[in-house]
Amino acid sequence: MRKLINWCKERGLQIATLALLVFIPLYPKLPLLDIKNTWVYIRVEDFLVLFVLLAWAILFIRNKVSFKTPLTLPFLLFWLIGAAATIHGMLLIFPSISGVFANVALLSFLRRIEYMSVFFIAFAAMKERTGVTPVIATVVVTTLLISLYGLGQKYLGFPAYLTMNEEFAKGVPLTLSALSRISSTFAGHYDLAAYYVLVLPIIASLIFGYRNWFLRVALGVVVLLGVVVLFWTVSRISFFALLLSFAAVLFFQSRKTVMVLLPLAIVGSIAFLILSPQLMARFGSTIKPIDVIVDAKTGYPIGHVKEVPNTYFADKRVWQRFYLTIGDLATKASRRHRLSCRLRNCRSRLCYLPSRPRRQVRTCPAAPGISI
Repeated sequence: MRKLINWCKERGLQIATLALLVFIPLYPKLPLLDIKNTWVYIRVEDFLVLFVLLAWAILFIRNKVSFKTPLTLPFLLFWLIGAAATIHGMLLIFPSISGVFANVALLSFLRRIEYMSVFFIAFAAMKERTGVTPVIATVVVTTLLISLYGLGQKYLGFPAYLTMNEEFAKGVPLTLSALSRISSTFAGHYDLAAYYVLVLPIIASLIFGYRNWFLRVALGVVVLLGVVVLFWTVSRISFFALLLSFAAVLFFQSRKTVMVLLPLAIVGSIAFLILSPQLMARFGSTIKPIDVIVDAKTGYPIGHVKEVPNTYFADKRVWQRFYLTIGDLATKASRRHRLSCRLRNCRSRLCYLPSRPRRQVRTCPAAPGISI
């Protein structure tokens, strides 16, 4: 028992690193605590990362781990610049903008620190080369499980837990339609695509590192499944980034292999795009000029402009209503009160329209061109 305890103390950070590599990608993004004025929720992995960071901090105080790494200075510069930008926005910019909450910027900055701090845990855990093998096995198995769950979402109706808007972020399981983008165990399809871009090139490079053909075939299957699920995310930037990563891996591992596999990869990609019309249309609209209608008050786009011939409205009914002021519009939109409009040229100066269960159109006799 004492040997087990001593072994856990010596390899505690390594075990914690493996746990994070498995738990963060695979566990559904279920919320625990709600944060006011945001749809950001604190989840289980946030507490897990915090717990591991506290353990690392205790070891750091006891001089058993070091903060010195090859990326310490870049990380500190990024955090300092991010802190300065966040404080500047919270004090000077966000208070003058309606509907913008400063705590969202603060939470976003803290989330970046949380993500990047895991690097120091993993760096401290990799003291020996023997610790690399468990990490490789964990990443490969985790990626395979993520791909299999993505296949289940596509064909078996496995639930998705998304955080792409306020309602989805409440943790309600969703069944994706045939046209939806696959997110697997992640909170969104872009998160899944970003994970694949980081992991799949590493797994592909391992194919050249092992001489056992069984391991090579197994790693190739994992990469192939990941590429297929990545296509279903319909993330164009991630797709191009993955192709460049694969090209770099092949170039550094075997230049002769690049000359042989590059034409096959191009032909295979073209064939896959032809067999997936939705994906082809998505990639075809990567660079495409469009006319967008923008709300002048909020600055957000509300629609696209499309020119059609006048015959387009031949079999369609178009509803038109004309109001003098915004107050008239707000009054007439309610069915509980009487509808009224004040007209300059109307003899009675006031035309009343009682609320009715059915929509009716009334015309003022003094101004027949104005419909109510």
